Amino acid sequence: MSSIQCGEILYFVIWRVNPNINITRKQRNLLLYSDIVKEYKWLHKLLLKNETLKEENVPEKFKNDFTYVAPVILKQCGQEWKDDENVVNPVEDLGQIERQKCSLCGTPTRYLCYIQNKINGKRINIGRDCAQEEAGYSISKSFFNAWMEITGKRSQEVMKSVYLLGKELLK
Repeated sequence: MSSIQCGEILYFVIWRVNPNINITRKQRNLLLYSDIVKEYKWLHKLLLKNETLKEENVPEKFKNDFTYVAPVILKQCGQEWKDDENVVNPVEDLGQIERQKCSLCGTPTRYLCYIQNKINGKRINIGRDCAQEEAGYSISKSFFNAWMEITGKRSQEVMKSVYLLGKELLK
């Protein structure tokens, strides 16, 4: 995954916000791993106290900032991340038995994609299912190809169809 493709995936993840500005658990976790949130202590404190954050749960003195500044913070957060250049393969298969929790959703997963923060150097994993759900057609070709190589021919055929359908829908 290139830095741009990784950023596109994360941009999609962070902008899955409804018009009422809610921060999901995945967005919260990505923000907490990011550097930008340190500049907004009020938001950082709220994120540490809440697994998700809804506009109605934000103290009145921060509501205006939450409504107008949080979307900008989320966008900047996504731009901090790139593929982890320290890994040879963009997708790691942990095998039949071993599972590791996705850094964004916490679900134990077999297939991991590693990304790294360009500013603070933090390295996290995103589970395959989480990346597929959140990124949909935005999954980069290198992630997609590595995933196909690992998961076998049947999955290849299904995912290729999904990938091609997504490309068609974007035209």
